[in-house]
Amino acid sequence: MKICNLQILTLLVFSTVTPVSFACSDIFINQANAHIEARSMDFGVNIADNDIFGFVGQKNITDVIIDAAKVPANQLTSWTNKYGYWARPAFNTSKADDGMNTQGLSLSGLYLEDVTKYPIYDPQDKRPVLGVFDMGSYLLSQAKNVDEAIKLIKSHQIIQSAIQVKPGVFLKNVPIHFDLRDSTGNSAVIEFIAGQVKVYEHAGNVMTNGPTYPEQLALAKKYAAINKAQAHSLDGLPGDFTSEARFARGQVLLRNLPQPYSHGEALYQADFVISSLSVPFLATANHGNTSNTIWRVLKDLDNKVVYTNNVVYFQGGNKIVPTDITGGYTKIDLNNIDFSAVPQEFENSTIQVTPADQVKKIIRASDLPEFGE
Repeated sequence: MKICNLQILTLLVFSTVTPVSFACSDIFINQANAHIEARSMDFGVNIADNDIFGFVGQKNITDVIIDAAKVPANQLTSWTNKYGYWARPAFNTSKADDGMNTQGLSLSGLYLEDVTKYPIYDPQDKRPVLGVFDMGSYLLSQAKNVDEAIKLIKSHQIIQSAIQVKPGVFLKNVPIHFDLRDSTGNSAVIEFIAGQVKVYEHAGNVMTNGPTYPEQLALAKKYAAINKAQAHSLDGLPGDFTSEARFARGQVLLRNLPQPYSHGEALYQADFVISSLSVPFLATANHGNTSNTIWRVLKDLDNKVVYTNNVVYFQGGNKIVPTDITGGYTKIDLNNIDFSAVPQEFENSTIQVTPADQVKKIIRASDLPEFGE
């Protein structure tokens, strides 16, 4: 694993005052004959469970919100989509938090609290500026593999940003780290630590939440000896829902799976492992929602097919309701979508600069009642 530090000045301290510890898990069936990624979205608020699409030719410009007046207009990253993609958005926006493009590049954003500190705008850095929450849509539309995505990250000044959660109200600096995977089996992890962008190249096949990715790898080493040949069958496998336990459990399960004989078996394996890492709804009185799994997705990077499974739906306020137990995923085959023609309903589904007079309030996570008191 190679680490590259992109030096970007200063820090932004974000609030971590919330009783809810949000969770997500991501695993990769990375075999010579199959490259299947599976991810769970574990979140205590209705972050969105709808599907969005990016179409070739759509024009975008980064929307940084925070310190927008300090960034010259000609330094804002603008782009025209080269590749079509499917994605799940953050808070019903056009900003991709998870997605896959027609080239087999996948991106997933997972929560990383306590240690995430995004870079702030540095006027001495003349690279194009890209808001951190626009990075997903940008990379999916511009890069065909992990190596290309890393080059694009290094060529931009990625800075703190905010996401619209309701008209005029923007949530700033939700702490996220990203993984990138492609159909060759290559992976990378992107984290924002102490105001710097850290890129971990040739990363492994599991990612959860905190601590940082290198620390997760170190903690998981104590489970390296667990294997299916033991008399008690994976005796000692961690079974709780902490980030560290899910990371180690994912690693052990992947290590002990046989090589799949088909993509069908690889999809089964991916679903099995990500289901074992999924978090049930556990009510916590007077402390908002717990971080339960609200949806899962399988991404077949070889065949460019996505399978989505919405586990619960929200029914007003903080109440969630389980979906019917059908066992079925919804299949989205990117090969069957004409990404060269923009449907009317997606004509305005692009990222654009928000006029200053439309930004009424910028809040922290702790200001949202859904995040707990």
